Amino acid sequence: MRWWMTLVALLAALPSQAQNAVLQRRCVSCHSGTKPAGGLDLSRVEAVKQNASRILRAAESGQMPPSGKLPVSELALLKKALPTTTTLWSLKPLTSPPAPSPKGKGVSIDALVRAELAKKGLKPSPEADKRTLIRRVTVDLTGLPPTAEEIAAFVKDMRPDAYEKLVDRLLASPAYGEKWARHWLDVVRFGESNGYERNLLRENAWPYRDWVIGALNADMPYERFVKAQLAGDQVGEAAATGFLVAGVHDDVPSPDEVLTRQQRASDLDDMVATTAETFLGLTVGCARCHDHKFDPIPQTDYYRLSAVFAGVYHGERELEPQGKVSALERQRRFQSALWEVRGLAKAEQKLSALGNEDAFPPTYAKFVRFTILSTQDGSEPCLDELAVYGPESSENLALNGKPTASSLLPGYKDHQLAHLTDGWLGNAYSWISNEPGKGWVQVELPHETTINLVTWGRDASGQFADRLAATYKIEVSEDGERWHTVATHESRGVEQPAAKEREALLKKVYELRDGKRAYLGKLVSPEPVYLLRRGDVMQRVEEVSPGAPLGDSAVSPFAKGEEPRLALASWLVRRDNPLTWRVIVNRIWQQHFGVGLVTTPSDFGNNGAKPSNQALLDSLAVWFRESGQSFKKLHKLIVTSATYKQSAVTPQPKAQALDGSNRLLWRGPLRRMESEALWDAVLATSGTLDRTLGGPPYRLFTYKQENIAFYGPATSYGSETWRRSVYRMAVRAVRDNLLACFDCPESAQRAPKREVTTTPLQALSLLNGPFIREQATHLAQRVQKEAGPQPERQISRAFQLAFGRTPRPDELALARPLVAKDGLPALCRALFNAHEFLYY
Repeated sequence: MRWWMTLVALLAALPSQAQNAVLQRRCVSCHSGTKPAGGLDLSRVEAVKQNASRILRAAESGQMPPSGKLPVSELALLKKALPTTTTLWSLKPLTSPPAPSPKGKGVSIDALVRAELAKKGLKPSPEADKRTLIRRVTVDLTGLPPTAEEIAAFVKDMRPDAYEKLVDRLLASPAYGEKWARHWLDVVRFGESNGYERNLLRENAWPYRDWVIGALNADMPYERFVKAQLAGDQVGEAAATGFLVAGVHDDVPSPDEVLTRQQRASDLDDMVATTAETFLGLTVGCARCHDHKFDPIPQTDYYRLSAVFAGVYHGERELEPQGKVSALERQRRFQSALWEVRGLAKAEQKLSALGNEDAFPPTYAKFVRFTILSTQDGSEPCLDELAVYGPESSENLALNGKPTASSLLPGYKDHQLAHLTDGWLGNAYSWISNEPGKGWVQVELPHETTINLVTWGRDASGQFADRLAATYKIEVSEDGERWHTVATHESRGVEQPAAKEREALLKKVYELRDGKRAYLGKLVSPEPVYLLRRGDVMQRVEEVSPGAPLGDSAVSPFAKGEEPRLALASWLVRRDNPLTWRVIVNRIWQQHFGVGLVTTPSDFGNNGAKPSNQALLDSLAVWFRESGQSFKKLHKLIVTSATYKQSAVTPQPKAQALDGSNRLLWRGPLRRMESEALWDAVLATSGTLDRTLGGPPYRLFTYKQENIAFYGPATSYGSETWRRSVYRMAVRAVRDNLLACFDCPESAQRAPKREVTTTPLQALSLLNGPFIREQATHLAQRVQKEAGPQPERQISRAFQLAFGRTPRPDELALARPLVAKDGLPALCRALFNAHEFLYY
C-alpha cells in the first residue's frame, strides 16, 4: 500500500496522464520498492527531479529501459514529464542585473566591480599615470609599444576625451586585427603542418589566418564570425572554413580498415572538441566513449555533433567559388598559357614530377592508354592527371572520359581511379597502381577525335616526387582492340635550356586550371555517422543524425535538407543560448586583464571554475549580444573603464592580503608581453618591422622533406622574417627558441589560456640569442643615424626608442662606461632585457 501511495503522489506532480504512464511503465516499475534497480529509487518526486538529466541521458542513448530504446513518441512524452532543472550555472538564462551605468555605455563595469570590493571592505586603486596608460592600452589593442613621439603627444594632450580618441585610433589600426587574431588562432589550434610523425607543411593554410585578421579589423559581428567559420561556404566566406581543418591530421593512409576508421574518428573528434570548447566553453571528449560524467552531455550528443561535420575532410579546395564570368576569364588565361607551353614542347626535357608532355603527329583516336613499364624508385606508380589535347583546341578532351586501370592500390581515399580525369591536380587527387614498378591507365574519350598531345605528372603541387614513371609508352586506339604507339620515354632526349622555362610555365598552367587553392577542407556528401560503443570504431550501435548538444530538440535532429554546419552555427548564436555569449566576452576580458572572470575559458562545465563576478559577466554578455556584437565596442567599453585604468603598483596591504591574485580587480593589470608581442616590439624598436599585411608566411626554421619532414633551427633572421610574428609559419612541434622560452604555445593543442613562466633561459635568450643580437645591432645603427656620433645623445635616443623617455642621471652614469667598453649594441641588448621594456 505504501508503494502505491508514493506512486500516486509522484503521478500527481507530473503534467499529464500519458506522460505519467511512460515514466511509471518504463522507469518507476523497476526503480522503486525496497530494492530498486541500480539502487536508484524513482518513487519519490524529489528523486525524479534530482535525476532528471540522468534519466533523460539513459533514455536517449538507449541504455534504458532494458527492453530497448524508447520509441520517438514515448521519448518525447518522457522529456515533457521530467522536471527540467539544472544546477550548472553557465546553462542558466542570461540576466543583466540593474546597475548604474555611464551615459551611453549601457553597462557599468565599475559599479559591478566596486560592489564586490565593498563586500570585502576594499577600495579600488587610483588611476595610472598617462605614460602607463598609453603603453598599456597600445600593447593591449595592437600588440606593439607606443613610440616616444606618441607618448609625448598623449602626455601633453589635456583634452578630456584624449584617452577615448587614443582608443579609437588604436582600434582603427590594422595592427589591432593582427594582434587579436593571434589570440583567436590559439583557441582554435591553428597550425601550418599536419602534425603526427610526418608533420608535412601546409603551404597554403594561411588564407584562414588572413581571414581572421580581416574579419576582426572589419569588426565583423560575432554572429557572422561564428557562422562563417562553421559554414563559410554557405555564407560567402570561403576562407573562414579553415577553422574546421586547422588541427592536426594523420596523413598516412592505411589499407587496414580499423586504422582508417580510427583516423577518420580522430579528425571528427578534433572538429567536435574544438567547436564545443571554442564557442560553448564545454569539454565533450568524455562523451566519445560514454555519457559525460560531470556535464549534461550524453554520448548521443557527441555523435550528433560528429554527424554535423561528416562531410568535412582535411585537404585543399578552391578559395573562392568560380562564377561564370570569372571561370571564362580563367579559361582564357589557361588557354593562352597552355599554347605557350606547346610552343616550348619541342625542346626536350627530362621527366618531372610536376608534369610532362608527350607531343606526337595528329592522330584519330577514341581510346588513349598510358602504360608504365618501370618507376624511378621501384614503387607503385602514381599519376595525378592524364590529360589529352587536340591540335585545334586547348580543351582537355579526357575531362569527361571514362577511366580504367590495371589495378588500384586499396585503402586510400585520396587515390582513386576517378581522379585521373576529374580535372583536379595534386597528390590528393591521384591514382596509384597496386603493382610495384608498373601499371597502366586507359581513358575512353567522349567521342572519336583528333589528338596530338598527352600531359601527365606525379604531383602538380610539388609536394611529392616519388612513384614517378621512368619508362613508359603511350598508345591510342579507335576501337579499343587495335593499338599503336604514339610516344615513349625514349623520344624525350636530354634536358635543354628551354625545359626550365617550360616547367615554370606548366606550373602556371596548373594553377590556372585549379584556381587559387587553400587548405580549407574538402566538402563532400556526408558519410553516415554511428554511435560507437565505448568509442570503438568497430562497434557501431546505430546511425546518428546531425544535431546540437545539450538535448536541444528544437534543432536535433536538424531540419531535413538544411546544411548541418549552418544549422549548428545558427543554434550557437541564438539569443537564448547563454553559453555562447558568456564564453566570448570572458575570452575578451581575459586578454585585457591576464585572467578571465572565469579562469577556465574553455570549460564552463562542472569541472571548470565559477565566475569571480557573475553579475559583471552576464551584464557584459547581454550588452555584447544586444549592442551589435561588436568586438571593437566591447574592447572600448573595457579599456575606458576606471577598473582597467587603475594603477597596478599602488600599495594596498589589506587588498594584497585578502586578494593577492586580484580576482576582485582592486588594481590594474601588470603583465609581461607575450612571446609574439615581445618579438614584434623588438622589431618595432630597432626600426626593422615590416608592416606588410597578409600573405604567405615566413619560416623561422630550415626544412627538408623526404617521406617525413625534417626541421632545423633558423641560422639567420633576414628581412623576410621582419614581419609581425602572426605571419610566421606556425609549424607543429617546431618553435623558435626565443618564442618557446616566453611560453609561445604549441599549435598541436588548443591554447585558450597561455602559461606564464619565469626561467633563466628567458634572460639568456634575451641577452645572447641570435635574433636579439641581430636586432640590437640594427637598433644601434638606427640610434647612430638619428642621434649622430655623440655618445650621450646616442644613449638618450636609445632610451627614448626602448622606453619612450630619456634616461635618468643614474641610468646615464651606468650607460656611459658600458657603451665606451662594449659598444652601443651592448646597451641595446641591455634595454631589451629591462623590465620596463618587457612589462606593460
